[in-house]
Amino acid sequence: MSQLRFIAALLVGLLVVASLAAAGGERLSAQAGGLPLFGETSSIWRIVAGYNTATHVGDDPYALDLVRIDAPTAGSVVHAPVTGRLGFVSSECLTIGDERGNEILLCHLFPAAGLGRGTIVSAGDPLGTVAPPGFSGNNGLAHIHVAVHETLGDGQLLRSLPFTGPYALEGRELPATPEFGAHAGLEFVSTNGTVLPTPGLELPADVVTPEIEPLVAAESVPPVVVFPGWNMVSWPTGGPISPDDQGFPAEVKTVLAFDGPTQRFVRWSAGVPPELNTLTEVTAGFGTLIFSTGDAPFEWDLPQDPVPATIALQAGFNLVTWWGPSATVADARESLGDTFVALHALDAAQQVYESFHVGVPEPLNTLRSLGANQTVWIEVTESVHWVQLVTPNPVPTEVPASQELDEPLPVADTPLFVLGPGCLNLRLQPTTVSNTPITCMAVGAEVVPTGVPVSDAAGREWLPVTFNGRPGWAAAEFLRADADPFGADGIAGEATFYHPSLAGDPMYCGGVYDPTDVTIAASTRWPCGTRLRVSTAGASIDVIVQDTGLLGPAHIDLSEAAFELLAPLAEGRLAVSIEVLS
Repeated sequence: MSQLRFIAALLVGLLVVASLAAAGGERLSAQAGGLPLFGETSSIWRIVAGYNTATHVGDDPYALDLVRIDAPTAGSVVHAPVTGRLGFVSSECLTIGDERGNEILLCHLFPAAGLGRGTIVSAGDPLGTVAPPGFSGNNGLAHIHVAVHETLGDGQLLRSLPFTGPYALEGRELPATPEFGAHAGLEFVSTNGTVLPTPGLELPADVVTPEIEPLVAAESVPPVVVFPGWNMVSWPTGGPISPDDQGFPAEVKTVLAFDGPTQRFVRWSAGVPPELNTLTEVTAGFGTLIFSTGDAPFEWDLPQDPVPATIALQAGFNLVTWWGPSATVADARESLGDTFVALHALDAAQQVYESFHVGVPEPLNTLRSLGANQTVWIEVTESVHWVQLVTPNPVPTEVPASQELDEPLPVADTPLFVLGPGCLNLRLQPTTVSNTPITCMAVGAEVVPTGVPVSDAAGREWLPVTFNGRPGWAAAEFLRADADPFGADGIAGEATFYHPSLAGDPMYCGGVYDPTDVTIAASTRWPCGTRLRVSTAGASIDVIVQDTGLLGPAHIDLSEAAFELLAPLAEGRLAVSIEVLS
């Protein structure tokens, strides 16, 4: 890692720690006028890196980095703060030109499919989701970088402007100052979109403390599979948090729960004096976030109470468990009616959130079904009981013969290959619901089909395969019949270019990104060192794969200098032919 990158990451990390550790940050509700936040209505965000930090320099001193504090940042939907025309769209950043002739820059997100230069968006329109830690150039912290820039148009940004006057953030003036990290620690409630009740910090007199109604008979709860990093764990027993009583594995160092009435996290940490642990007991049926320091998954047998029939939810966010049978999101949320806003679930194996939001275009809804005993974040607009006893159309765990497809993929000894853009889970059953992956198969890995595809309740096709002698199920959409379908004759693809803010960042294959280096390319399809020829109708360049990212198999990211040899940067995206040279 370059010294600049290390120092920048360290300073951002220190600012984040200081900001998150500060007690009672100043929360600012919207005032008249100004620029709305990019978050969904009533979401709460905190500035963790303010003006003039190590990464907010040069022409960009008045940028802000914000994290969400009322729900996980990664996976949160990013909304347009203004109505305007998209000037620049890459795999991690975009700009919106506003009525004043300036551009709003938003970075470290996964833009939604179909967005491109010239797309007209309205304030409140969903633009994509916040990238998880380690993606989209976010220095290992899920956050959104936002700034207002003067511009030459189409993403050709000039100096940034302070958040004042018409750009006062949620109506709050953030005046220009040379102070390092100015305005860090301030919290804002987003008014973007339709106004809904904002979760309060005080418990209203008419809100009943959450209660659980148990069933008469208990159900069997399987062991919890805990992955390295963060996990959302269904807590099937009530009582004090006790490493002895719950048999905490040595790898479990932190347990977080979320208090619905106050909309705040409470925490238990190993080795911390008891008086500093705000999480002292749990209630059966609620969910927790636990952090494992281990380097491999392990099973954890938790004690068990009777399974709850309903769970009382508070207005705002709730970290709870779905105890009903495997069900689609539509079936699971039916009892909540119009109070339902969103669901979020963590794929612990991938450390990525999947979400379902009401009113969000279908491609952005990545969570389509829930499994028994699955912990979720659920957002509702008012206090309500979530009925767990439903009779949904179940997610299949066996292969119904009636679901066999008319035109199956090749079977028997014909191999298939993992398409990417990332590793593909091999699962025990043809569903993502309550179904721990066996392993994750690398891009290009060979699998052997053992049958024909079937469809689950969400419409996804699954293929029975063996991988290195292990039987299991893989999502058919991420498998291909050719080890290298792109070949050497060239394929149709698209090219974009790195955002200028990534200059000096380390690249996956080694070295640091230099926007003037015409040989730099990023790809998920071809390995480090692959020489490629990228061509348009009027020009071609030869580049070397030196980096990777969240890119499709036919998508290549170029340095700014390389892209300019094909077209002006204002083009943003190009249709290209990609040919393997060596």
